[in-house]
Amino acid sequence: MAKFILILTILSSFASILGFLFIQIIPDQRKIHKRIMIVVFIICVLLSVYTLLVPGTFLEQNVKNKLVYYSSNTDYEEVNDILVQKGKFRIDGFNPLSVEFEKPFAEIPEVEIINYRGFNEDYVPFIKRVTTNQVIFKNGSVGGWGPKTFRWVAKGKPLYPAKFE
Repeated sequence: MAKFILILTILSSFASILGFLFIQIIPDQRKIHKRIMIVVFIICVLLSVYTLLVPGTFLEQNVKNKLVYYSSNTDYEEVNDILVQKGKFRIDGFNPLSVEFEKPFAEIPEVEIINYRGFNEDYVPFIKRVTTNQVIFKNGSVGGWGPKTFRWVAKGKPLYPAKFE
């Protein structure tokens, strides 16, 4: 599924670029258009073949992660007395950032930062403190291209277990 969506995205993106080039740029010289379209099409085909033949590429993992993340309707779920909560945060500079959990935990949860945008590991923030109600993130270094967005996942025992009827 992820490969299909990725290849469809690649093809539609390059088709848009080709259409723009064909209509907007140098409308009088047809040979240049054909050469540009052939080069862009070859790049598109090579990227699609690479995605099909090489398992676990960065592009494929990115699409898979987004499919998993956006297929869930809630920011929390509870299974077998384990509460899993997730969310996004955006951090810039050295100021700490506090994120409150939607549902409190009975004990301090295990929190993980997910670097889904693939930033350099030097620019990934760290977890300064975790309580049953919140997690505080702190940027270890400033660099890259401005504010950075990450995802977090917290797992632990819920304060109020779900009631199954």
